[in-house]
Amino acid sequence: MSNYIPGEGYDRGFKTRMNGGQMASQAVGGSSDPYWQEYATGWRDADIKIIKEARQKHECDSSGCNKNFIQD
Repeated sequence: MSNYIPGEGYDRGFKTRMNGGQMASQAVGGSSDPYWQEYATGWRDADIKIIKEARQKHECDSSGCNKNFIQD
């Protein structure tokens, strides 16, 4: 890319996944282009964030986490 700005690919990949988009085909398969490497990393980081937040919603009900702890 002639106008490549470091971090731009990451930002775009992250935003794409956070908005429900699929990973760009150029980013699949281990591209050697830094932009698409960043894009894939950003997309995957957003995917991890989405899954983590979804899991947390299922661990606690609306009134908060009611966990019993064993006291010494």
